[in-house]
Amino acid sequence: MYYHLYKPLRNRLRRYALRPCLHQLWFIFQHIRNGKDCPYPMRSLRGRVQPWEISLLVRELVLNAGDHGRTFRQYDDFADAINGVKALGEKIHKQVITPQTVMDEASAIAHQQAPWFEHSAHVGLLRYWRLLRTPDVARILERMLGVDVRKVFQIGMVGGGELMGLPYVDTRRNFADIRIAPEEVARFYAPIITTVDGLRERLQSAQRYDRNWAYTWNALEATPLIQLDSAFPHRFTAPVPELQLRAFAQGVYYALVNDAEFGNAFGKAFETYVGDALHEIFPGPMYRVQAETPYQVGRNQKHGADWIVSDRTGHLFFECKTKRVRLEAKMAGDVAAVEGQLDAMAKFVVQLYKNIRDAEGGLTAWRPDRLPIYPVVLTLEDWHLFAPWMVAKLNALIVAGLQKAAIPEAVLQEMPYTITSVDDFFGGALVASATGIESFFRPKTQPAYATWMLRPYANQFYPELVRQTHKLLFWDDLKDILPYAELFGVPATDEDTM
Repeated sequence: MYYHLYKPLRNRLRRYALRPCLHQLWFIFQHIRNGKDCPYPMRSLRGRVQPWEISLLVRELVLNAGDHGRTFRQYDDFADAINGVKALGEKIHKQVITPQTVMDEASAIAHQQAPWFEHSAHVGLLRYWRLLRTPDVARILERMLGVDVRKVFQIGMVGGGELMGLPYVDTRRNFADIRIAPEEVARFYAPIITTVDGLRERLQSAQRYDRNWAYTWNALEATPLIQLDSAFPHRFTAPVPELQLRAFAQGVYYALVNDAEFGNAFGKAFETYVGDALHEIFPGPMYRVQAETPYQVGRNQKHGADWIVSDRTGHLFFECKTKRVRLEAKMAGDVAAVEGQLDAMAKFVVQLYKNIRDAEGGLTAWRPDRLPIYPVVLTLEDWHLFAPWMVAKLNALIVAGLQKAAIPEAVLQEMPYTITSVDDFFGGALVASATGIESFFRPKTQPAYATWMLRPYANQFYPELVRQTHKLLFWDDLKDILPYAELFGVPATDEDTM
């Protein structure tokens, strides 16, 4: 549809030499993302070039650049390429964004950019460590991949660390000191390495020239390590090195997701992870964190809310869900795909209200006390449901579900629900722990702020408490994964893991 707008970028990038450009992008990315020296003296690109723009540029270079031509050694050549990527996005936006479509576009932009705003790539990594190390999931992982979970994270995190100082990893690295065999290293890297031709083929199959040009899935996210030099077949360059940390942990998820046993095992692992975090965030004696135990209603066994957090001012009831938003629903304009995801979310919310009804009716181990209740659907990933039509459609689906379950619609005002990801919730919950449940969640769930994410809400209204309560959950897990003394000959320190 917009190929005529795309052609100038295609023609521009055809004048570049692919391999040296991908190599040089590592230095640029380290500057804009990690504060390393700018490769262009007397310049700074930080704040002017964004990491998702580098990822887009890699995609377009692989699709269009050749073997010879311009490189990024000179600033003007890099600026010409990255500005071409920026300009195309702006031209497409001008064609499609109207007052009626702006929020649809904002949702797609959020899905594209939000992963880069997570305060540390290691936070997501440690989350997956907690999820994948649980016995049932770890057993499936070892059966499917032929490598145990601790070795997966050791190889991946050592590789990620090496990519902070070098633009490539060497897949022949010796891990004998920590008893990891070469064939295990090879099995680890196989799913996340690629050749230029292999990556180009996957990118071509997904490429679009419509309003979703910038939002289509980028195969670099799955295979961020690219073989660029046949003279060194075991060296794989990472033009966007942070993707290596994401790819190996999330890639394991996608490698296992179709296993018949994985869904239930992973769901239980997520519930356990959430419970561990809630105990960290809401400590006793001020708070009580309890897992709801199964109970009988007639002949039916029910499981109730996954977790309940209580203080003297109120209760949080949790429903934990690992379901991810489907790729097509993350793009702009696919109403049917979004509505399908909204229907699934509505069912989660209604189920939570059913669980609360049973609890208030005295059917569970929890005992009602007339304090306010705040239902929370907690997802593994952000859903970014803030476009007005999405909110209206979701509420309509929830109302219909409540009616079918014979639950009064008034519960939506009496117990307003929250939908949030674990990353967002934990950022806000650290503040809620300091204020008390009612003091934080009553104003947060009012209509004016109901669609705000918890972390930005806390930053806006409790900036001092955000600073005082900030901490990275389970950061000490890094020391459980990496045997520093064996790898580096020195004991781990706090500085090593920051």
